[in-house]
Amino acid sequence: SFYSPTEPALRGPQVAVWDDAAEVTASRLARQRIFASPRGRALRLSLHYYNSMLDAERTAEAMGPAPE
Repeated sequence: SFYSPTEPALRGPQVAVWDDAAEVTASRLARQRIFASPRGRALRLSLHYYNSMLDAERTAEAMGPAPE
């Protein structure tokens, strides 16, 4: 699930993903040159205008399947 403000003016390029092992995931992603910031139980990703859809897809693939 994604949680975001409904008003477009309040949205930004950062995404937080709940992850009980955020530190471990951030380290694993960094080895693939995908940089994220662990924030407690969340992993913060910043996607900007210079990131492509391929970058987003590669990040999602590297993170693995969502837990059930």
